[in-house]
Amino acid sequence: MEETYEAMDKGRLPGREEEVKAARKTFSRLGGVYVIGTIVIYAAQLVPTLLVRFLKPEWLTDANIVLTLSMLPMYLIGMPVLIMLVKRIPGQVPERHGMKAGHFIVAAIMCYAIVYITNILGNIITAVIGMLKGSAVPNVLLDATSSVNMWLMAVYMVICAPIMEEYVFRKLIVDKTVRYGQGVAVMVSGLMFGLFHGNLNQFVYAFVLGLFLAFLYVKTGNLKITIALHMLINFVGGGVSSALMRALDLDAYMEAALSGDMGTMMAFVQENLAAMMAYMIFLVFVFGMMIAGSVILIVCLVKKKFTFEKGQVVILNAGYEGDVGTIFTGKVSRVTSKKEGTEWITTITASEALEEWLSSEVNKTYAAGSKASTIVNDLLNIFGLEVGTMELAVDKEYPRGKVCKGKVKNLVTEIVTLDCKSRFLIRNGVITINDPSKGVNMGYNLTPSTGLLRATEETEDTPVTTNQTTIDDGGEAQETTYKRSCLLNYHIGPADIVQITSNSLNGKFLILSGMHRGSPTADWKTDIEVKPA
Repeated sequence: MEETYEAMDKGRLPGREEEVKAARKTFSRLGGVYVIGTIVIYAAQLVPTLLVRFLKPEWLTDANIVLTLSMLPMYLIGMPVLIMLVKRIPGQVPERHGMKAGHFIVAAIMCYAIVYITNILGNIITAVIGMLKGSAVPNVLLDATSSVNMWLMAVYMVICAPIMEEYVFRKLIVDKTVRYGQGVAVMVSGLMFGLFHGNLNQFVYAFVLGLFLAFLYVKTGNLKITIALHMLINFVGGGVSSALMRALDLDAYMEAALSGDMGTMMAFVQENLAAMMAYMIFLVFVFGMMIAGSVILIVCLVKKKFTFEKGQVVILNAGYEGDVGTIFTGKVSRVTSKKEGTEWITTITASEALEEWLSSEVNKTYAAGSKASTIVNDLLNIFGLEVGTMELAVDKEYPRGKVCKGKVKNLVTEIVTLDCKSRFLIRNGVITINDPSKGVNMGYNLTPSTGLLRATEETEDTPVTTNQTTIDDGGEAQETTYKRSCLLNYHIGPADIVQITSNSLNGKFLILSGMHRGSPTADWKTDIEVKPA
């Protein structure tokens, strides 16, 4: 087992109170932006409809024109505005994983089962509500698909809707909320997707389908998968079913069936035999998908396939009797167990906790005259993070302002190291920004009596040349550095200045990098690379 030195000094992660504060801020912004976006969408749809009502009211009797007046403004104006607003909120992209063809087919079967079963449930709920209120609840989707041109419906429902809706309700919502937990992101995505459809008939299946597609996105990080599934659902559920119902003419079938005249019924069957056969095959397909998908879903639930990564905090303490400290603090990203002989070995993979926050993206513009210290503090405070040390060597001022777009860590690193000629360091959940000529911690004396080990080289003064990026110009420079090892020592870390006393090295040295090494069956040691301070 080995850990890099980027997590060695004592510090702390963002506290529970700070995380709650940051979460409230994010969800408040997200909710406000979607309210504004919804208003913009409705306004974009309302304006052209009112103009047509005033200028050409007869056009509103054409279902194709009505659908176009609703869809075009939403996809060309409303949703782009919503996307622009949401993208300004910091986010984090889920880790990307592939999906095998067989798994995609299984996911598609589960999608069909979810849609058909929940659609039946939604219709039952709306029928009960209709009975209670004394009038039927209108089915907006059925009314729209029954009279609109098939090609026009295919463009809107099979192409435009899956692409735009998956980007808005899967990628944007999940990216902005996944750092608070995969389960939270999935729930928010599904709920907002259901509410977006704006009618009770569609809410139930849109909500549940949204949950499933969001789950797939947080596990794969691949939006193409959810778009493809969404397209398949809309193609079969909206396109194929609508085409079959039109070919069969269900109204004529019900009229013939209710007439009680066997001759009329047989005549209808003979005239519509091909359409009836196609519709029967479609019904078999639907029931087959419902049964197969339900079985797969039950199996997945029993085997606990629908699980979320909780990102538990792991703290690794080490040392000696009377002197124990933290050498790593992070969040669990993966846990695996395997049996070796008679024992079970559990492997825990954890990453620097702050990396999860700093890898998030942001898009902010700062006014003319803003100073680097103000911008850096603001970027870090977006997530409720506190800086352990903030001492810029040069506090640069931006006369024309500054646009910060991209990953927070990249933006802060650029400002701190290039613009302000300073050091940017993360150690054990603490951010340190200071003058590179100064150490983070100073005064530790590293000698054979405090654990310094003999060099592995033949002579202790053998230099190791490495490429070091200079803070002044960002270029590559050759510097003479030395590699040494000592017994495990949690006190020291990158950017510390230590006093080394040995046969060959004497004086103050700046620690450039290091690593803790060890295993359950061997001694632990700390390797460091230093240069003269």
